[in-house]
Amino acid sequence: MRFRTSAIAATLALTLLIGACDVHEPIVIPAEAESVVHVTATDDSVTIEPSTVSAGDVYFVLEGPNTAISFVARKDAPDAPVEGMDAAQVERLAEGDYQFTAMDGFAVTCGPDEWSEERHWEGCGENHVLALGPGLYALVASDEAPGVSPVMAVLEVTP
Repeated sequence: MRFRTSAIAATLALTLLIGACDVHEPIVIPAEAESVVHVTATDDSVTIEPSTVSAGDVYFVLEGPNTAISFVARKDAPDAPVEGMDAAQVERLAEGDYQFTAMDGFAVTCGPDEWSEERHWEGCGENHVLALGPGLYALVASDEAPGVSPVMAVLEVTP
C-alpha cells in the first residue's frame, strides 16, 4: 500500500511539474511560407520587414534585442473577433488610445543575456504565427499607459 501511495504521489508531482513548465513545441516556419515578418525591437524603436504581407498565416520572428513585444489588433467588444484596424484607429493608437483594441504578447523563453547579434535567440521560442485577415496591425515595443504614445510599427495585411 505504501508503494502504491508513493507511486501515485510521484506521478501527480511529475504531472504538476510538467504543467508548470508550460512546455510548447517550437514553431517551425515552413519553407513555402509566404508571409514571414522579422521584428526588431528596442525600447526606442520597432522595425518590421516586410511591412506588408498577404492575409492568412503570418509568421513573426523576434530578432531582439528586446525579449517581448505586444501585438495590437481591433476588437470592438469582448465577444467580437479580432481583426485588422483601419488608418483612423492606428492614428488613435499612435496617440495612446487603446480603445477597441486587443493585445497579445510575443516573448522568447531565453533571457537577454542569451541573445547575440549573430545568433539572436535561435531555439528560444522566437517564432510565432497568427492567422490574420486584411487590415492594419501594430507591434508595440512596450506596454505604455493609455494616453502615452507607444513605440510601434504598423503591419499592413492585404487580401
